[in-house]
Amino acid sequence: MPRSGRPRTSRTLRLIKVVRERIRRNPRRSMRKMVKELRISEGSVRNIVKKDLRLRLYKLKKTHLLTKKNQIKDVKRS
Repeated sequence: MPRSGRPRTSRTLRLIKVVRERIRRNPRRSMRKMVKELRISEGSVRNIVKKDLRLRLYKLKKTHLLTKKNQIKDVKRS
């Protein structure tokens, strides 16, 4: 049944499938990289991921490297 109002331009079924496939192939894929590759707005990609695919967004965090030397230092401090 056709919907009333302006038709979707960026959150189309084809684009939703493309985003789903890219996330399936690489779940750690950056949303900004996808935006550049697909040439659509960050908000559109965010809406596809959150509303259409019902996934949660998260930011990858870099952690410090814990070497043996650092471990020994930490043990001495405590």
